[in-house]
Amino acid sequence: MTELEKTRSYLDWDLAYVQERRWVLEATRLHYAVTDALEADKAAAKQTLSDHYDTRTQSLEITRAAYIREAMARIEASDLT
Repeated sequence: MTELEKTRSYLDWDLAYVQERRWVLEATRLHYAVTDALEADKAAAKQTLSDHYDTRTQSLEITRAAYIREAMARIEASDLT
């Protein structure tokens, strides 16, 4: 089984869990970015966080496609090194 096949298999096994965990990690990162932003950059950081909250209910199929594209890019990049 190739790396891409393993990734697809894992995503298909429990995509909802993967999506939730990844969303929470990104939300946490963005919260810290808002907290740490300089005053001049706070509005943009807050907008980025707000945009992220808008993706909370994104379709699993859209998310799966994005994960597969990202996995393919990472696998290709690791093959180049």
